[in-house]
Amino acid sequence: IRKTMGRFLSIFLIVALGVIILVGLQATQPDMILSGDTYADQNKLMDIKIVSTYGLTEGDLDVIERLPAIDGVEGSYSTDVLCAVGDNMDVVHMMSITENLNTITVSEGRLPETDYECLVDKDFLDNTDYSIGDIITFESGTEDELEDTLKKTSFKIVGAGNSPLYFSFLRGSSTIGNGSVSGYVFVTPEAFDLDVYTEIYASVQDAKDE
Repeated sequence: IRKTMGRFLSIFLIVALGVIILVGLQATQPDMILSGDTYADQNKLMDIKIVSTYGLTEGDLDVIERLPAIDGVEGSYSTDVLCAVGDNMDVVHMMSITENLNTITVSEGRLPETDYECLVDKDFLDNTDYSIGDIITFESGTEDELEDTLKKTSFKIVGAGNSPLYFSFLRGSSTIGNGSVSGYVFVTPEAFDLDVYTEIYASVQDAKDE
């Protein structure tokens, strides 16, 4: 150590740095799990998502609700749409607001109250030229008319926020546009013109403790 003090200090600092990183990682993991679990519990994140290409009816909702392990159940509507962002047409996942599950954290503005209002993904809003108060217009991205799914194609942005359905920056994939979803939009259930649900969310008894 005395003859090669510089080399000893270098090795000591490298080992110390490795120990600090390891301790930090070991301490961070339980904190991240606890933070995610708390966020999911506070926002009533669903435990099960049921989807069907044929749609789901009120009868399906009743059958699932009667299952002994189910604590709560709620139907929802959703569709992928296109909207203009600069010179591009970005894919946006549009969903109806659910009352008891997957509650939204509003960062700016408020939740939609009418069928011509919408709340936009906070990250999507920050990375585009849209702002609260703007009118945003959507297109179907397919040969089908968007009016077959939605009562209106243009909505007023009244708020921005986050959904527990999206824990990461990734927003998923789509069969329209460039295949990558850029953000999500929430509207009232009355904004959809569908006879059946596109998905059903369910919570399971005692799952919150797990």
